[in-house]
Order: sequence, then C-alpha cells, then structure tokens
Amino acid sequence: MDTRRAGLLLILLCGSSLVVWNLRTIDSSVGQESPELMSESKDGFDKLAPGQSMAYESMSSAMKKMLEPLTDVVVLRTWAAPNWLHVVSGSGKDRATRELRTRKLRECPLTLLMQWVLDEGCVEHHSMVIDIGMNLGWFTALAAANGLQVVAFEPSPARIQYMAKTLELNGWTSVQLRQGALANEVGQLFVDEARWWEKRSASREGGHGKTQAEALRLDDVVPANTKVCLLKADCHGCE
Repeated sequence: MDTRRAGLLLILLCGSSLVVWNLRTIDSSVGQESPELMSESKDGFDKLAPGQSMAYESMSSAMKKMLEPLTDVVVLRTWAAPNWLHVVSGSGKDRATRELRTRKLRECPLTLLMQWVLDEGCVEHHSMVIDIGMNLGWFTALAAANGLQVVAFEPSPARIQYMAKTLELNGWTSVQLRQGALANEVGQLFVDEARWWEKRSASREGGHGKTQAEALRLDDVVPANTKVCLLKADCHGCE
C-alpha cells in the first residue's frame, strides 16, 4: 500500500470515530459559551489563542471600528491547524453558528479529509478551491489559511458580510466572495432561508421571507483554464 492510500485510510478511520464523537458532544456543547470567552479586551485580535473568543462588549473602540457595521458579533480563533480568526454572529441560533461559536471547530472528519486533500492535491499550479454553498465559510477559511485561492458562492448576504470581516482580520486577499447561487442560466433567484435544509430551497419565484440572490453560472465566474484542485458543494440539491 503506497503512502497516499495509507494516509487516506488512516484519515477515514479517524474520521469515523470522530463522527461518533461529534454526535455525542455537539448537543451538550451547543448553546453553552466556552469558558475561554475573554472578558477583557486586549490590544488586538491577534492576541487570541486557539480556542479563545471575544464578544463585542469586551472589545475596544478600535476593535469595534474594524468590524463596522457589525455589532452582533463574536471573534474567535479556531482550533484548526493552521488556525485563523473567524467572525460569527453572537446571537445566531442555527446549529452551525452555535457549534463554531462554542467549539471553535466544525465538522472534524470532513476538516481532516479536506486538509489531506489540500496537502496532497493542491500543489504546484493546482491552487484553486471552489466552495459552492459557503455558509459560515469554514472550508473557505481552511483553504485560505493554507495559502490557496478560493471562489466562494453563498446566497445569504448576512453570511457574506460576516465572512468578509473574517477575510479582513486575517489579511486574506486570495478569496473571492460571490453573493449568489449557481444555476444553468443567469438572472435572479430567491432563497427561502427558513427552509434552507430542503432541496430546491432556491427558485425563480419571489415571496415573503425569501432573499434575492443573483443566479450565476460557474463557467462565467471561473475561467475554463483554471487549475482547480478541489470543488466542495453543499447546496441542498444542486450538486
């Protein structure tokens, strides 16, 4: 068995155990803020250690200014390696936001697998990652932290706004955020964010509670000769 296959097998075995661990721990951890939440502001976000976070109320005026216009915000440093600063909602109640806010980590098995792909597959000229359905931007940030170029698609303007601040705090300039959803024809789409987990949550028909987003064609955004090393898609039926 060659080294790459052995490495992949090891990751899959570790991932299986981590799936069980995730299911056992997430319900008990979600909704309980980490004891490492810092009560006093420091000179800058760079002083945050992995696993630490800072609420908006604890930030200095200069730090709050960096996050304008956001006020419902927590800045955390992830446990991932390489780690980074991540900006999330301080009051968001969706499962993904609560998990990242409390655990400073998301989807351990997939994170390990993606890191292996980035290490082994994103080499030389193959340095572009495409993230379809960015959500909180966890996998976009993981790729950017590894020095790769990223094009990320996300229909929610709020998610885009928080991720834009994540990019600013980390000094990442290699990430292109596109507020929109992929389709076979350009135009406008409407996303029902209250039913985002269902297939076909995006449609051409507007209505109450739906967010307008641009319909984009992947071929129009990413040039045909781009050396893509990874395409991640989590878009509830569009895969």
